[in-house]
Amino acid sequence: MSLKESTTSVRTFFLWIPRESIIHKLHPITKIILMLILGSSIFILSNPIKIFFILIISTILLIISRIPIKMIWKFIFASTGMISACVIAWMLFSIEAGSTIYFEKYIEIIPNKWIWHIYITENTIFKSLLIGIKIISMILVTILFLTTMRDREFIYGLRKMHIPFPLCLATSLTFRAMYIFRQDYQIVKEAMMSRGVDFKTISIPKKIIQFSRLFIPILTLLFKRAQEMTLGVEARGIPLKGGKYSLYHDIPIKKIDYVFILSIFLILLLIFYLPLS
Repeated sequence: MSLKESTTSVRTFFLWIPRESIIHKLHPITKIILMLILGSSIFILSNPIKIFFILIISTILLIISRIPIKMIWKFIFASTGMISACVIAWMLFSIEAGSTIYFEKYIEIIPNKWIWHIYITENTIFKSLLIGIKIISMILVTILFLTTMRDREFIYGLRKMHIPFPLCLATSLTFRAMYIFRQDYQIVKEAMMSRGVDFKTISIPKKIIQFSRLFIPILTLLFKRAQEMTLGVEARGIPLKGGKYSLYHDIPIKKIDYVFILSIFLILLLIFYLPLS
């Protein structure tokens, strides 16, 4: 990465993202509160129209954050398959009573032991679509969190919110381990490809075999990294009970942070009390 790119981009949890947007300039506490409010609202709400409003808010925030679609399209594509699988599985394996039966069939998997009862009503379709909308909303909120928050910002926000030090330390080590695991995975994969292993054109059974071989050296490196991180924490003399530590820098809370939190809170309050039948 060139010097020019490094001054206009910032590394979030997994990606280098342009940092000219308003979302990236928000205070870490504002970002954490924003994600907590949106995430908890998805679980609390049960009306699909209200959840759809949450989905629209998350989409608008993603657009405002100016995240390049080409950087996250693979994640979105994989998420689409997961959402479709969850919706179809709910429709085929759940039994929801309803006034209209669209499809019903008994399939005998094991004679007199396991009978698969497919029972699709209007309530089954409704619950399936509700689950699909909730999953989509959670994925958008997760993408927004991972692409607008740095690991250091997240830990800084937790410390400023007076979260217990052991939890902050464990969270920091977890994110650090995830980043190191991603680097080791890429290094081992490129090393195997340089020795003639093709992960794109081989069949699925061979892919499974090659990926199982790939994770053997990664696990070895994982144990080595864990030992190095443990020794590093011990060498710094960091106690598990925590203590009074000063921060390297201080990020002031600006007026835009209060405006964002107040705006999102008022919008969600309006959605919660919106009279929808």
